[in-house]
Amino acid sequence: MSEERFTPDEFARLVSLPASHPDRQRAERTSQFEAWRVMLREFEQPSGAPLSAAELAAAGRELERRVVQTLDPISRVVTRPSWSGALSAWLRGPASRPALALAAIVVVTGAALWVATSRPPGPRAVRGAGEAPAIVLAPPRAVEGGIELRWTPVAGAEAYRVVFYGADLGESARVDGLSAPRLVLRRDALPSGLQHGGQALVEVTALRGGDPVATSPTRAITLP
Repeated sequence: MSEERFTPDEFARLVSLPASHPDRQRAERTSQFEAWRVMLREFEQPSGAPLSAAELAAAGRELERRVVQTLDPISRVVTRPSWSGALSAWLRGPASRPALALAAIVVVTGAALWVATSRPPGPRAVRGAGEAPAIVLAPPRAVEGGIELRWTPVAGAEAYRVVFYGADLGESARVDGLSAPRLVLRRDALPSGLQHGGQALVEVTALRGGDPVATSPTRAITLP
């Protein structure tokens, strides 16, 4: 079982609970709670020798560098004038040393998590998507002895497939291997499965290497 994780707000709530409270006792068994409690104790009651001016300046520069590096993707979108100057001034202030370690962890970690969770997902590669626009199937045109179906050609297409669907949306017939973006349906030579004067839905698919690269919306037609 993975160790329980909690937010700074939840940590503050747990710390305020009595030591006998079940939530407090459960949290005290985690390493995160103990580490945060040590940082809180150091913040409230700093120990050790005070940092020299040179050490404090170096620590401030390092914290500023890490914050700028972490927030760089955000700063290119949201501009907040003089925020780095304000940060430097705070780091040089007399109250900065006790909070330095805690601030570095909270700010850098929190900003990194914000960037990671707020970044929009990248585009996904979908087979056949974006290779060609959808085919536009024109209304049938009457010709001698039947009708002619035409559609917009697709660049790079090696062949076209025309599929006919019945009223139950099941496939009634298909014509494969068309090299030109047209098909003539003659009443005396309809593909098997189609009936003279019947209704059908037509769909055209462009193929390259046997794979579909573009498909038209279906269009209802009356068979010759």
